[in-house]
Amino acid sequence: MATLDRASHLEAYPDDLIKKEREYVFGALDLAALPTADREALERRDFRVGIALSGGGIRSATFSLGVFQALAKRRLLRYLSYLSTVSGGGYFGSFFGALLQRDRKKLLGDKAGDAPYSTRGLVSILDAERILADSGSRPLRFLRNNGRYLAPAGSGDLLTGAAIVLRNWLSAHILIGVFSFFLLLLLTILRYALWPEMPSLLHLPQSWGQYLHLSPFVIPAAAVLLFAALPLAWGYWMTPELERERTLGRSIAWLLRWIAPVLIAAAAFALPRRWPEAFSLTGSLAIQGLGLIAVLTIAFYVLIRIFGSLGIEQRDDWIASVRNRFSVLLGVSMAAFLAILLMSLVDTLGLSTYAAVFDLWAVLTAAYGALLALVAIGRKLAVIFALRTELEKRPRVALAAFSHIAAFVILAALLVALSAVTHAVAWYGEQPYRPQGNTLPENWLVVAGAAAVFFGLLSFFMGHVWSFVNRSTLHPLYEARLRRAYLGASNPARVGRDDPSPPVTKVHKDDGIALADYHPEQTGGPIHLINVTVNQTVGSRTRVQHKDRKGMGMAVGPGGLSVGARHHALWTAEGPVPGLWDALKRRIPLLKSPPEQPADPGFHVFPGRCEPEELDLGHWVAISGAAFSTGLGYRTSLGLSLLAGLFNIRLGYWWNSGIDPARRSGVARPSGLQPLWSAIRMLFPGQLALLDEWLARFHGVAHPHWYLSDGGHYENLGAYELIRRQLPFIIICDNEQDRLYTFDGLANLVRKARSDFGARIEFLSAEALQKAITDDGLRRWFGPLAHLRRGSWDVEPVEDPVTCERRVTLAEVGIERFSLAYAALAEITYPDAPKGMLLYIKPTIVGAEPADVLHYHSEHADFPHEPTIDQFFDEAQWESYRTLGEHIADLLFDDTVVSGWTPHRAVVGDA
Repeated sequence: MATLDRASHLEAYPDDLIKKEREYVFGALDLAALPTADREALERRDFRVGIALSGGGIRSATFSLGVFQALAKRRLLRYLSYLSTVSGGGYFGSFFGALLQRDRKKLLGDKAGDAPYSTRGLVSILDAERILADSGSRPLRFLRNNGRYLAPAGSGDLLTGAAIVLRNWLSAHILIGVFSFFLLLLLTILRYALWPEMPSLLHLPQSWGQYLHLSPFVIPAAAVLLFAALPLAWGYWMTPELERERTLGRSIAWLLRWIAPVLIAAAAFALPRRWPEAFSLTGSLAIQGLGLIAVLTIAFYVLIRIFGSLGIEQRDDWIASVRNRFSVLLGVSMAAFLAILLMSLVDTLGLSTYAAVFDLWAVLTAAYGALLALVAIGRKLAVIFALRTELEKRPRVALAAFSHIAAFVILAALLVALSAVTHAVAWYGEQPYRPQGNTLPENWLVVAGAAAVFFGLLSFFMGHVWSFVNRSTLHPLYEARLRRAYLGASNPARVGRDDPSPPVTKVHKDDGIALADYHPEQTGGPIHLINVTVNQTVGSRTRVQHKDRKGMGMAVGPGGLSVGARHHALWTAEGPVPGLWDALKRRIPLLKSPPEQPADPGFHVFPGRCEPEELDLGHWVAISGAAFSTGLGYRTSLGLSLLAGLFNIRLGYWWNSGIDPARRSGVARPSGLQPLWSAIRMLFPGQLALLDEWLARFHGVAHPHWYLSDGGHYENLGAYELIRRQLPFIIICDNEQDRLYTFDGLANLVRKARSDFGARIEFLSAEALQKAITDDGLRRWFGPLAHLRRGSWDVEPVEDPVTCERRVTLAEVGIERFSLAYAALAEITYPDAPKGMLLYIKPTIVGAEPADVLHYHSEHADFPHEPTIDQFFDEAQWESYRTLGEHIADLLFDDTVVSGWTPHRAVVGDA
């Protein structure tokens, strides 16, 4: 079975992963001490129900809180076996999971009572239900007070954040700038070492006009075009056909393929000798170069004929192979031509710019001023592009083209400015090619060479400080604010006492939780799966991702990691950490492949045991929410990545997997220029990582460091991992920004579930819903997917033969209008398991909401799908989303309905 084919259930969810992730379930819960009804409820849940919280930033987190509050009031949280979160859903998911890891007495104080239920004195699922059911509880008040989690202290935090953003932007540009200056300085040295002799040799002037100084690198660019690209292009057409029936047309074509290059070659070598006075040296070289191209073409053709005659029985395949090789080599030669041409263009403009000002400090000042101006413009451009990409899911052609143009103009300006500085170094800051003397300063090579050595060594040492790459992003700031606001909301030091707690702007050591210690399932909570994306845009040697996806999903859970549809590794441990921290009795988290995993025998992401970089819960949640970055999964484009990189809009993270790629089997050996790139990467790893980000060159799992970003860049609803586990009942809270209700995230899930796991998701029609949900009071809140959209509705004149009611159809989309339903119901057909049901909840407005929510909607038409870029919620906004989530879940999980199918009975296990 090919790697990209549908995975069998044993491959998608191997037994060892099942055992490992269920290892801690109820492990810290004293079941015997629980009241009988509570104990029976926990014992009957049997890994049947999972809930997925989608991406959407604080909007998703707050709506999900409301949903969980409604479930808590009905004591339904205890029945949840799995919690799968993406991005903003992970904000709340991590709060809920961390709540079940806290010391019960410290958190609850006098309300703790004498029945802890946990053998380790932790908060149990029963306690968590009571906390969430009480809107006035301290953890919920903390969340309410920190709706502006990115700037909880207002303008002071904004200034601090702006200073951090500027510092990190400068750091990233210093890393790349020093490296670029080193390379351009080498280029300048090479130019002046070769160019003084070349003009006289080719009878070319040093410059055209006062300021235009053409780079000598146009000559190798022309050589590649003339002596590689053109012969390869002509060689494709010179490749002979199989000997079939000869016609007059084929005979003429065969003669022309021979005669044309022969005549060109003869004329090219004969004409300059016959009339030498008509040709300058440069003209002679040019026309004789054309003759050389013709000779090379003839040689190609002769070789093809010779080697083709040696394999007559396989000649058809051989000719196809030859033509394919010509095409590949033509692509390589054209890439080389464009690269050298761009290099010569930067060199030309760099010297010409310097010649116009011939003052080192003037060049530096101009470059710095241009840089600041570009920052002001470019950061706004990048945010707009990121926002519009979020809204439109895939960039439109015009947007993509404009982003490419804007990014390349900005990059070119920076490179030309740096090139001008290198020429200023070579000319000692004096005017180049001045009338009184055309030569360089006497010791220019010593000075330029010393500068190149200095900046080369500086680049080398800076590039090996790997933390520089991740610490220069926005990830540290984003992660710190998330940790304090959401993990801090369950920290007893912040919310477990009456006296003033540490301000949210200050770090507290107990906010974070090590991933190895994070097991909410041990006190009755769900198994928490955190979804991220491993970006991959280049290289197919790993064969684990589709080209259009530009990445693969990775789920981080208590049992291990799952990458793509069928690659897994289990967490294990290997003794206490040696050294100073022995007293903590921490264990090194390791990964190993399940021993019996039946994945593709030729390749596996995890070749054996490895020691990955250890990240705590806060970091994983921040990575899962890295929505705006250089890597955007299937929405990645060169223009957007370059813009985001230039202005350091980078939330992604380079995670050290600890895997040596050389240990993998089934991976193609490096070819072409790959060994050279590997050597450069070893010398300058940090710079190459940043350039990979800027140029949208993400290698997936092919290198030890994987570029991770928002889980929504692969699948934004979070239900992918629940489909993998073939759960009988799945609840999805689709809180992604979808103001026009196009259901892009849902369509993506349906497509991937079918292609990766063979699971078909089919939504029930109005007629099928009428049969499934017999209670009219409950049925009114459900509808087919179309009824979740907002707009004006038409009532059809003909009654439906099943429901005996007139059909209602959407006449026009209108965000200020109402929907007809809150939820839809779907049937999941698994390939080798009983069918399941999917409850799809979408934030909608039907007109039955509380008065304050309807008022907020009247003043904010986009509600409840306001832009994800808005991460600063005021009290009215925060409370509107929370109340809407609680209101919808209250109606859907009504426990008073006793007939037919209901979500409440499906969760409890009575349906």
